[in-house]
Amino acid sequence: MMVGDPALLPAGYARAVSRGLDESGQRPALAALAVKLFPGGIQGFDLVPALHRVTAPTRLIWGLSDRIIPPIHAARAPGFAAVHRLDGIGHVPQLENPLLTARLIAETVRSAG
Repeated sequence: MMVGDPALLPAGYARAVSRGLDESGQRPALAALAVKLFPGGIQGFDLVPALHRVTAPTRLIWGLSDRIIPPIHAARAPGFAAVHRLDGIGHVPQLENPLLTARLIAETVRSAG
């Protein structure tokens, strides 16, 4: 499950995505990629070292119900990164709480000058 609460997704979203994958023929390729990058459904690679090389204002928006990239990863974020941990939100905060996500992104853009 990619979301903390499926009721937070727009109506028909999951069906539309599934239909799009079938119609485009992308489902097999994405499934193969998922097996390699997300063994057992969890991200199998570590992005934290790359975050330490970022020189721009950085804000991580992390759903505490994310089962793909466990929230413990946020605890290892560089000290200069703003980390927002959202209760009841999963892997797609931009869909689960679009207003809050947009506000946090806008704050990052404003802080960059």
